[in-house]
Amino acid sequence: MARFPHVSCAILSGGEARRAGGRNKSFRLVEDRPVIEHQLELLAGQFDSPITIVTNRPSDYEGYGGGNLRCIPDLDLPECEPDRSPMRGLLSAMRDSAEPWVLAVACDSPWPDPDTLAALFEKSIYPRPSTCPVPSGLCFADDHGIQPMPGFYNIDLADGLESRLRSNQRGLRKWIETTPGIAVHGASDLNLTEAAVQRVVSGFNTWNSEAKR
Repeated sequence: MARFPHVSCAILSGGEARRAGGRNKSFRLVEDRPVIEHQLELLAGQFDSPITIVTNRPSDYEGYGGGNLRCIPDLDLPECEPDRSPMRGLLSAMRDSAEPWVLAVACDSPWPDPDTLAALFEKSIYPRPSTCPVPSGLCFADDHGIQPMPGFYNIDLADGLESRLRSNQRGLRKWIETTPGIAVHGASDLNLTEAAVQRVVSGFNTWNSEAKR
């Protein structure tokens, strides 16, 4: 049985990677291996459905995933500003998902540890008193504030997210701050160490910097 039933996993890789010189961040090396290899190693078998990559460069991922990987493009929203933001990637994953929940993972985050993710998802939802509503989204916070990814988001949030995109309101953090029902949890809320949370939310630049110290 999958560890995360009723959840689809989406790695958001639709950005233009300007700070990476246009290079696909999924294939930057951490510990001598591409980020995508670390991600697939940790996430394989955790979900009932194949892992989805939201990308406009699907050929980059040929040969990865062993048949448990599929690629979809960013949604075409012609009236929006022509960006490839994480918001558009998340919306694309929500609209595509056959499950009620989407786990959104940034393409440059090499360590989406299932145990840490389970602490967020399971302990924030099950068990809950009958008087407490189930949250519509779940993400971490650290010393730098809200960390939208990795995060679990109910597909019922898609309409509100699309509305913000169509009105060119940017920023996942601002969306989370202004959307009722999205729960933000720090390490102490979940009986996790700060190091465990930092590990799952950190992207390539953090790991690359630490490796050079």
